[in-house]
Amino acid sequence: LETSRGQVRLRSAALEVDRYLLENLLQPLPTLVFTSATLKLGGDFQFFQKRLGLQLLPESRQRALSVASPFRYAEQVFLGVAQDLNRLTHGQPASQGHLQQLAQFIWAAAHIWQGRTLVLATSRHEMEGLYQRLAQPLAQAGITLLKQSPAARAQQIERLRQAPQRGEKIVLLGMDSFWEGVDVPGAALSCVILLRLPFSSPDSPLSKLRALHLGSQHFAQYALPMAILKFCQGFGRLLRSERDRGVVFLLDNRLSPHLGKNYARQFLNSLPGYTLDIAPAKELLRHAREWHFRSMRNA
Repeated sequence: LETSRGQVRLRSAALEVDRYLLENLLQPLPTLVFTSATLKLGGDFQFFQKRLGLQLLPESRQRALSVASPFRYAEQVFLGVAQDLNRLTHGQPASQGHLQQLAQFIWAAAHIWQGRTLVLATSRHEMEGLYQRLAQPLAQAGITLLKQSPAARAQQIERLRQAPQRGEKIVLLGMDSFWEGVDVPGAALSCVILLRLPFSSPDSPLSKLRALHLGSQHFAQYALPMAILKFCQGFGRLLRSERDRGVVFLLDNRLSPHLGKNYARQFLNSLPGYTLDIAPAKELLRHAREWHFRSMRNA
């Protein structure tokens, strides 16, 4: 049940869609092609097949193909993990102190890369808090901060894409839908900042019901795979052509080895390749800057 602006909405969603898709899509149509850069998980398509009901079809009706990427990820992408940035309480909204740390990092990155930055949040609380802290300071430095607007999504992405030709310096701040479908090739986008690992909120009604439905297997069978796929989608916003180069930052230290999270390696292994650095935020910015400009000289 949702209430907004004097209106009441009752919403529903299926916990499992495999049987529905089997009966209404997979069986009636003679041929379907599913294609994406983020269908594999752990080296195979099993999670995708199970979610969509493909595992219920005869094996004779299925073919799987994985094609290598033309990108040279180890040469083209620097992945930096800030080991001193954490939310402390990962199931709760970011504290004011943590938002201030994030804002300082984004401010520094925006200056190094002169805009050309996409910041991906996982909640409206993060997005609004960062916009309030950064819009004016960045404007004073000649950098425009754009905040995701559903009505102007396409225009905002196009403005980021055209910024170098127009002499603009743009930082685009978005959430949810901006983790996928944003295509900004070339020098217009050189820096992608993921504020945290994109686990869905455990407090949402759908997450709670899925947790009850799957029991002790909820995290391993649903929450973790979905977060890994979204993480890959966010990472994929950077390289859009074979000539692109840039940096991806994760401002969430749960991938740091010293925390001992047993899923950290699963996130990293899901990526096609990278130059990895795990360091405190200030060192990370310096290392990334040195790598990027050295990489551009050698290109």
